[in-house]
Amino acid sequence: MENKFVLSDFSEVQAIFAKIASSITTYNSTTDITFKISYGGTDEICLVFDGLDHNASQCKIQATVNSDKSFSNIQYTGLTSSSGSTVQGVDPDGALYHYTFTNVKKTDGTILDTYEIKNVKLYRSILGWGIDTEFNPASATNTAVTKKTAAIALVLDISSSLGSNLSSVKFAAKSFIDNLVSPSDYYTVTYSANGGTGMTPNAQTVQKGSMITLASGDGLEKTNSTFDGWNTKTDGTGTNYYAGSSYTVNGNVTLYAKWIGGTWTQKADFAGGRTEMAVGFSIGNKGYIGTGLQVDGEQDFWEYDPSLNSWTQKANFAGGDRKSAVGFSIGNKGYIGTGSGNNANQDFWEFTP
Repeated sequence: MENKFVLSDFSEVQAIFAKIASSITTYNSTTDITFKISYGGTDEICLVFDGLDHNASQCKIQATVNSDKSFSNIQYTGLTSSSGSTVQGVDPDGALYHYTFTNVKKTDGTILDTYEIKNVKLYRSILGWGIDTEFNPASATNTAVTKKTAAIALVLDISSSLGSNLSSVKFAAKSFIDNLVSPSDYYTVTYSANGGTGMTPNAQTVQKGSMITLASGDGLEKTNSTFDGWNTKTDGTGTNYYAGSSYTVNGNVTLYAKWIGGTWTQKADFAGGRTEMAVGFSIGNKGYIGTGLQVDGEQDFWEYDPSLNSWTQKANFAGGDRKSAVGFSIGNKGYIGTGSGNNANQDFWEFTP
């Protein structure tokens, strides 16, 4: 296996070293987990690792507790283990029995991290599928991780494009070696253009718990759509994150560009000048805007032709100066009324182009 990374800036060095070190130290790793669980008679138990309840959990181990202190009919959700469907309780410590599950992995190939193991919840059927509050995962779980590492040769080519900041190289290299000796959990935030085109942001690999700034998404585009940040699901129904916002990395995640339909293109400025509280309607393939407020109420009226991207002044609104009126069109006629001039109005007028 060969990894080659071409870097253009020292800010990338430590993250790349961390990524390489993490991939090497977790290469061909196995995790064995021992749970100390009290025996209270025949029962059913459910060990939940993702913080959800035992029904909703997508990462759990469920089993039947037998009179011989064994687990049988073991079912794994989101996990695999070479222990199979039966595990025998051994080494009783009072009412506590030790149950060891070997080579535990998530179904996506990753291992359960320490945080997930030390925060596991134990549900029991004899408690009405409530949580066993006497089970303390911090003291009732033991984890053995065996990691096989590969020999590597690390070559740094300090070229002019990287400058001569040797202290940064030394610091990054030390972190790399530290992670080989005492591995930390490193996770990667990966970006997906999600149907868009352009330059997809580079993945960001950092130590668990680190805070990063999410990519801006500049350079991504999609026909007739506008980029609206990142989402944890392709269809935009997951968790939203603003581009450029802060994000705490606690696991591998792919963030998908969120696209919303429609785009804005600037057209010719309104020819009637800066106006507020105007009213408008459309007739056929043209738009009409008028009245509103500049200094006092206005009564000028304008027609917009999108094919020419131009404005043409039409007859002033016959009801006098007006602001905050209402307008609509029916067929080839436009209608404007109510609103206020010097006072509130109730008159109504028809416009024929």
